Amino acid sequence: MDPKQLPSYSSTSAQEDVRPEYTPSRPPSYRTVASTTQPTLPNTRPRNAGPPAGIHAPLISTSRGPLAVAAQYNLYVESGFTGRKSVTFTLPDKRTPAYFVDYRSGRADLLIRRGNSSGPVIGSAKFHHFTSRVDLEYGQQKAEMRKDGAFTRRHVVDMPAGPDKSYYWKGTSDYNSSFFTGGSLKLEGASGTVFVAFARSRGQSKDGQLNILMEGLDEQFLDQIVVSFMAMVEVERRKRKSAAAASGGGGGGA
Repeated sequence: MDPKQLPSYSSTSAQEDVRPEYTPSRPPSYRTVASTTQPTLPNTRPRNAGPPAGIHAPLISTSRGPLAVAAQYNLYVESGFTGRKSVTFTLPDKRTPAYFVDYRSGRADLLIRRGNSSGPVIGSAKFHHFTSRVDLEYGQQKAEMRKDGAFTRRHVVDMPAGPDKSYYWKGTSDYNSSFFTGGSLKLEGASGTVFVAFARSRGQSKDGQLNILMEGLDEQFLDQIVVSFMAMVEVERRKRKSAAAASGGGGGGA
């Protein structure tokens, strides 16, 4: 087909259900909830495009009031007698799987898949006992995450698919967090742009919500965000567990 004849896509065409060809491996977005008969569309809305008719954009609570986000994932933890077994990311409908994190794959400390437990592997993370460095793999690409100083919670991470050279996972109280939830996280680029906010939950099985704040993110970049995010979550979980054990409070939970 002549490329000039390919259909264009806009927020208007989305409302008329005239949709472009889709990539089956692409992780689903909240748009999937609009119709179970329509193909999966990109994870985040195209820039300057509103949500489809009848679907409200997900919101996150902030210190300045509610904020609409490009995509939102609920995180659910499955634990066993020896600790975490897996984490499942779902769409806002709380049923449709978007990502699956395996803690017991035998291939890495964390193995991250798109979709459910049988989906394609998008990355992995390996931790070390005597250094804060975390070895990451994004498909065939190798990268690392490390503390940005001796006395800081902040970690710097490489994400080759993103527009910036370096990114920083930081603690924050700006997004639906409190002392009781253990604080939340945000991902900033080198220029200070906030791409992602994680609001931690107090529930036993629900770990919180991962919110993509920027529209139009590249699929590969989004996958790398998820991989580095899970690495950061695990760094913080291990730190809490060690602190609880040192204070005589047990293992600190799953």
